[in-house]
Amino acid sequence: MKELHPAEHGAPSDLAHEIELELVLIRHGHTQWNAERRYLGQTDLPLLPDAHQQLSALRSQPILSREFSRVYCSDLRRCKETLADMAPHLERQAIFDPRLREADFGAWEGCTYEQLKDNRHYRSWIDDPGSVTPPDGEPWEEFAARVDNFWSQLQREAEAGLWSGVGVSTGAGGSAEAGADIGAGASEEAGADAGTGVGAITGAGERTGAGEDSNAGKDAGANSGASAEAAVDTGVGASAKVEAGADVGADVGALTGSGAVLVHEASVRPEEHITSGCTPETTAMKPGSTQVPKVYRVLLVTHGGVIRQLLARIVEGMTFYAAAAPDPGEVMVMNLRCQAGVWRMIPCEI
Repeated sequence: MKELHPAEHGAPSDLAHEIELELVLIRHGHTQWNAERRYLGQTDLPLLPDAHQQLSALRSQPILSREFSRVYCSDLRRCKETLADMAPHLERQAIFDPRLREADFGAWEGCTYEQLKDNRHYRSWIDDPGSVTPPDGEPWEEFAARVDNFWSQLQREAEAGLWSGVGVSTGAGGSAEAGADIGAGASEEAGADAGTGVGAITGAGERTGAGEDSNAGKDAGANSGASAEAAVDTGVGASAKVEAGADVGADVGALTGSGAVLVHEASVRPEEHITSGCTPETTAMKPGSTQVPKVYRVLLVTHGGVIRQLLARIVEGMTFYAAAAPDPGEVMVMNLRCQAGVWRMIPCEI
C-alpha cells in the first residue's frame, strides 16, 4: 500500500517499531441544509431534531464502546452534537480541532446548485477547483494542507509513543487490553487555522463544486446507485465520478473502494462486531514473531470532504475525486500498520 512519511530516524528491527492503528471515522449527522441540498462548509448549523434521535440510537455499536487512545472532533457544532449523540462517554476525552472542519465555500454557502449553475465563476470552479476559489472561500491547497497536516501529526504522535495503547496484537489472533487511562481530562481546543473551499461530486455523478455537506448539485440525466443523503461529497477534477460507497441496504460493513470497512447505520446490530477478523487486536503476527506491535485506536468525528482527503492521503492509488465518504451518521473503519516508519493499510476481509 502507499508508504506514508517514513521515519527520519534509522530503521531498527521491524518488530521493535511496529504499530497498529484502528482509525474510526464518523461523518456528522444531517442538518437542514443537507436536507435542502445547500452548500454547507463552515456555516455552523446544528443537527436536525430527527438526526439527534437517529444518532442516539447508534450508541450501542460495539466499535464505539471500546477504548480510544485519542478522540478528535471538528469544532463545528454539527460534529460536536454528533459526538454527543453517538458517544457521550467520549466527550471529555475529545480534542476539538479546526483542521477537521469542512471546506469554506465563502459566498456560495447556503446556495443550491440550481441557484449557481449558470454562474460562470461557479462553473469554472467545478471544472478546476484547484485553480479557482469560491468568492471569499478557501483555496483548495489550503484545505488539503490542513487535513494533511493533521494526518502527519497523527502519524508522528503514534510513532513517538505519545498515546496510551488500547491493547496488543497476539500471535493467536486474540487481544490483551492495556487498561490504561486514555483521557480523563476536559476537552481541549487545537489551535490550528481552519482554512476554506473545494469542489464536489454528487451521488448521481454530477460534479457540482460543492462540499461534503452541501448536498447541492444534481445531474438530472444521471442514474444514481448511491444513497440519497450521500448526494454531494467534496471533490475536484473535470471528469471524476464517485459512487456513494455502498448500498445502504447492505447488511453489515461493506467495503469501500479504499479498502476501509463502512458500517451502515441501518445495519448495526449491538450483538455483533462489525469489524471482527481485521481489527488490530486480531491481526496475527508473522509466524515465529516474539514481539507484538503496540495498538492504538483513534476516533475522528468530521465531515465528508475531510474523510475523502484522508482516504486520498492514506490509500495507495486513491484520489480525492474517487474517494467515497460515508453517509451522514455512518461509521468507517480503517486499519493501518506502521513498520519501521512506513505506514500501510492492513488488508481486511469481511
